[in-house]
Amino acid sequence: MTEHELQYCWKNLLFNQRELKTNTGESIEILSPGEWNSGPGPDFLNGSVRINNIVHFGSIELHLRAKDWYFHNHHFDSTYNNVILHVVVNSYDIHSGITRNSLHEAIPTLEIKPLPHKEIHSIIPCKTHFINEAALITQLEQASKLYLNELSLRLLKHFNSKSGIELGFKTASIIHLFDLIGKPYYSNQTKDFAEVLIRNLENDPTRTLSSTPLFKHIGRGKSLNERVQLAGSLSHDLYTHQLPSSLKEFELSVFHFSNNIYTLFGNSDWAKHIIRSWLLVSMYTWSTLVYSTQAMEWLSKKWQLFEIQLPDSVKTQESVQLLHQTCAEHNLKVNRSLFLDQHKIFCSQKLCLSCNLSDMQTGS
Repeated sequence: MTEHELQYCWKNLLFNQRELKTNTGESIEILSPGEWNSGPGPDFLNGSVRINNIVHFGSIELHLRAKDWYFHNHHFDSTYNNVILHVVVNSYDIHSGITRNSLHEAIPTLEIKPLPHKEIHSIIPCKTHFINEAALITQLEQASKLYLNELSLRLLKHFNSKSGIELGFKTASIIHLFDLIGKPYYSNQTKDFAEVLIRNLENDPTRTLSSTPLFKHIGRGKSLNERVQLAGSLSHDLYTHQLPSSLKEFELSVFHFSNNIYTLFGNSDWAKHIIRSWLLVSMYTWSTLVYSTQAMEWLSKKWQLFEIQLPDSVKTQESVQLLHQTCAEHNLKVNRSLFLDQHKIFCSQKLCLSCNLSDMQTGS
C-alpha cells in the first residue's frame, strides 16, 4: 500500500470504524475526514473527530508507519502544529510511543486497517463523464508522453554502446522492430531473426534479408513471413542510413522512412502502427541519445498527433469506451492514439490513484 492509497481510504472511510481507540486507549469517532490537501502541509484540512466526547477541529496527517512523522521532520515544522490526529497503518514503531509537534505537544495517534490494495482499485470509479475538458486533455497528453518514454526505454534495453553509440542504437532499433513484427506470439523468434540479420549486416552491409537463408523458411504463415521480409528491408535501410543530428535532419529522416514504410506495407493499419511504434519511438530515442531537445519536442508532438487504429482488445475496454463516450458528449475531437496510451499507462496497470480521471483526483 502507498500513502496515496491510504489517503484515499481515509477520505472515503474505507476501514473498520467500530470501537476505534487512540494509541493511549481513548475512544474516538470520526466526524469528518476533512478536505484532501493537494498542496504542502497536512494531508487533510478542516477535519473533525470526537475523542472521549470532546470534539476537535483541525488538520489530520496520515502515514504508513508512525515513525514517518519524525522521518519527515514534522516535529520541527510549525505547519503541523494544527494537526489534531495522526492516522497510521502501523503504530508499533512510533518514537517514544507518542507523536509530538514542534511545540512538544502530544498528538493522538489512530491505527487503522484500510482495505487491501486490490479492493481499493476495484472500487475507484473512472469519472470521465464529469471531468472538465482541460483536465481530460491534460491527462491524455500526460499518458501519451509517459507511454512514448516507456517504449523508448524498452528499446534502450537492447542498446549496447560497446560498438559505438550509432551502431548500438541501430542494433537496438532493429531488434525493437522485429519484436513489434512478432507480437503477440512470435516475438522471441523474430528477435532471433533480427540478431542473425544484424550479424550479416555487420559482415556485409550490402547483404539483404532475402539473401539470408534462415529467413526463407520461417514456417509461421504467409502474413508473418511477409512482415519479416519487409522488416528486413527497413532494417537494411536503417543500417545504411546517416542518422540525423539537427531538427531538419530528423524531419527528413522521418519523412524518408515513412515513405518507405508506406511503400512496403501500403496505406494500411500495419504501416501506421510501424510508423508510430517503431519509427517515431526510434527517432525519439535517438534524439535523447544525441541530446537534440528540439527534435525531442517535435517528435513527442508528432507522436501525440499521429493517429492509428485501436486494436480490438483495447477498443472493448470499459475505460476506453468511457473516453469515447465522454469525447462524443462534449464534441471533443481527440486522437484515438491517446486513448491507447492512456489505457497502456494507467488503466491496464490499475494506476487509478495517479490518474486525473479517477474519483480520488476530482475531489467528488
